[in-house]
Amino acid sequence: MVGVRVFVEGGGDRRETLSRCREAFSRLFAKALGAGRRPAVVACGSRNETFKRFCSHVALAEKVCFLLVDAEGPLLAANESVRDLLFRRDGWRQPPGVTDDQLHLMIECMEAWLLADREALVRFYNGDLVLGALPGNPRVEQVPKDDILQGLENATHSSRKGMYHKGRHSFAILASVDAAVLEERAASAARLFVVLRNSLGGDAATA
Repeated sequence: MVGVRVFVEGGGDRRETLSRCREAFSRLFAKALGAGRRPAVVACGSRNETFKRFCSHVALAEKVCFLLVDAEGPLLAANESVRDLLFRRDGWRQPPGVTDDQLHLMIECMEAWLLADREALVRFYNGDLVLGALPGNPRVEQVPKDDILQGLENATHSSRKGMYHKGRHSFAILASVDAAVLEERAASAARLFVVLRNSLGGDAATA
């Protein structure tokens, strides 16, 4: 049976942080997809490197491949597709045979998924954060990237674990996110989980 791979933006250029990124998404997918087969996660670092590696593996046609990157900004219109945004914003060209279902965003950034589960943030910082400093809009995918990042920094400024840091904190928090909560509060995650379930051949229940 053909395998499934998800090429993820994140992890920088260090082996340690790439490993943390891969492990975090693997744990999230395990919770979202339940028992049975799960996708292989490929942490790629930069968004351009992620797209490059995605295209290379698509050309081999040995795996079902999915791309997962930050939007880096808002969609211009409600009906703008992921494909349209990526190829307009980044100037990428859609590889032959790739469908819209293979292209996915963490709108506007991965931290939006962290914001979706505030309980995970509370657990990670041992309650030592200012929840009121986080963006108040419950529709986390509508919150601008800069507001999300500034809110996380403000909320954790006096934390004993230190101010929020993408490399040191983000992947540990993501690994602890409740997949069911994320799916309910972030349409981008829900869309990804659905196509992964379909590709893996089952309606796996969230663990």
